[in-house]
Amino acid sequence: SSDLFAQLVASLESKGVMAVSSVDDLEKFEKPTLCLIAGRTPDNPKLFRQCVNKGASIIFLEKPGAPSVKELEEMRDLANERDVMVYIGYNKNVTPYVQSAVTLSRKTPNSQVSFVHNNSYDTSDLPECFTRNSEGMLKNMAIHELALLVTFFNVTVDTISDFKVDTSKEVSEKLTIWQPGTSMPDPVYITDFSRVKFEITTKNGTKVSVQANRCGGNVSRAEVRDSEGKELEQFEFPDAKKMEKVDAMVKADPEMMPYFFVQSDDYQELKDRVVGAHVKGLKGARAEGVATINVAIEALKLAEYGTEKLNTALEEAAEIEETPQPMNGNRPDTADTLDVVLVGCGMPKKGMGWYHLTQLLEMKNVNVRAIVEPFFLNDELCPATPPAFAQLVASLESKGVMAVSSVDDLEKFEKPTLCLIAGRTPDNPKLFRQCVNKGASIIFLEKPGAPSVKELEEMRDLANERDVMVYIGYNKNVTPYVQSAVTLSRKTPNSQVSFVHNNSYDTSDLPECFTRNSEGMLKNMAIHELALLVTFFNVTVDTISDFKVDTSKEVSEKLTIWQPGTSMPDPVYITDFSRVKFEI
Repeated sequence: SSDLFAQLVASLESKGVMAVSSVDDLEKFEKPTLCLIAGRTPDNPKLFRQCVNKGASIIFLEKPGAPSVKELEEMRDLANERDVMVYIGYNKNVTPYVQSAVTLSRKTPNSQVSFVHNNSYDTSDLPECFTRNSEGMLKNMAIHELALLVTFFNVTVDTISDFKVDTSKEVSEKLTIWQPGTSMPDPVYITDFSRVKFEITTKNGTKVSVQANRCGGNVSRAEVRDSEGKELEQFEFPDAKKMEKVDAMVKADPEMMPYFFVQSDDYQELKDRVVGAHVKGLKGARAEGVATINVAIEALKLAEYGTEKLNTALEEAAEIEETPQPMNGNRPDTADTLDVVLVGCGMPKKGMGWYHLTQLLEMKNVNVRAIVEPFFLNDELCPATPPAFAQLVASLESKGVMAVSSVDDLEKFEKPTLCLIAGRTPDNPKLFRQCVNKGASIIFLEKPGAPSVKELEEMRDLANERDVMVYIGYNKNVTPYVQSAVTLSRKTPNSQVSFVHNNSYDTSDLPECFTRNSEGMLKNMAIHELALLVTFFNVTVDTISDFKVDTSKEVSEKLTIWQPGTSMPDPVYITDFSRVKFEI
């Protein structure tokens, strides 16, 4: 990213455009000058004052303009004192779909307009999204709609008679998320709405509603209903033709956030109107239809008011107890099924346990009774459950699958039960003993099973004592390419088989990889191949006569890396192999 910015600066300078780190580095403006401020919202008041002091005659502020109403009012007062015209970049004020909806609503007595605003974030993107837009959803994403309410429907805090929140989780959700860049023992959490829906009624009877969803997709819309609630028309943005164009642009430049492409024409229209109105320097010129700082102040007041109302409504809704659903598994009454408990799930699409779970849920002869997740469901270790994991839990519970933080939270197994343990290797011995003590009849352990031979032998002895069958998840034992190689080698006298195992990590991923797989490469990645040597070639420590290592750096390398989440003055380092090659 630093290289891209350096390229941008070089390109600008070649066009005669200066690039500096501070407004204070600029000379005083001698000609009428527009300053377009698109900094972080918390930085805007300072940047605004610097621009005014440099002699800016027009300022175009990105929404919402400032973190608080008080700061925005101080900025307005300074602008009035210095005769500076201030606009706010509420692009939806000039968007055709909004204009069409407003026009239709004005022609229809007692009509109601609903504005639906969607972004296309994945739930996994929400930690970064919440952190970058820390002013909160109503002061960030939904502020566009609040500005529309002020501009076209005369909605202000003073004109509201009722503010009704739809508290159903499908449309309104508040999340507390672990903030990126922070780690144990000093994690930082950030709270915001991922989606909201509310309806406002004004004192003169006007009704208008707003719905916003960070993960709702690329298409936003305005719906117009008559006095009976019948939908008259729905105006989408982008429409099918525009969406086709946007999809092509996203495909051509996947690193760009899609909403830039979606809103490109509107932002160009705003700039055209502002520059067009002021390019001749006429006294009292105004850009038609572009929101001013006064509109922004009222919109920000609405955001603060609405945030308080949403918080109260969602907190009250959360206190209402729901009737607990029976948790007997996803196929409790199906004949010829085996009860299974997954221990150690991990994050959706990232954890090996989660991957096992997706397959178990589809197996017709399996009744998934429960999942045990020792980290994400432990309030002390993880006070804020990640959104993706919370959604997984909700989905499982709707199927009758219990989700708990410890095996000890489960009842004693009354039926034959398989425990599939996919936890961290250092945790496996404890999880194993807990499962045995709950009455597991079969245990399927993710490789290598335990951190040491001694612990694995103790687990074996306990299993023998309690008559528990134990399997280890060495999937390569049944992989066709291995079977083919073994078959051919057995047909060929004095043949030699070489197993080559590759992962696709980038070198920049190795700190996280080494930390997560702290048992080491040979007990983690290469353990599959070692199990193959034992199974098919009778290789054990006692049968080895020679162990030859290829020490060339191209195939064998040992690294010591700074461990993520640690820092000066107490850094922690972790050592492991990034690649190995040996012959037995």
